[in-house]
Amino acid sequence: MKDKHLTSQSGHAIINGFYEGNGSRRALIYKDDHGHHQVEMWEENKLRETRDLQDHNIHYAEDCAENWVTRVITKAGERPHISEDK
Repeated sequence: MKDKHLTSQSGHAIINGFYEGNGSRRALIYKDDHGHHQVEMWEENKLRETRDLQDHNIHYAEDCAENWVTRVITKAGERPHISEDK
């Protein structure tokens, strides 16, 4: 019997997933064909963005996914502003 895995929109095996409590948002993490982490950001069952995190590790990808479902990232394409104290 062939192994079955949860797959991304692009057909890659999901490494991890994050889900909002009310089910409105979810984020799925996978590696693409080049070994780069990708995060699919879903809202209301529609893919809003796939974020390419090629220069980052799994922990960064998990933070990105968590930020999406907890609405730190409020809309697709947005990058959270991180202030730098001097």
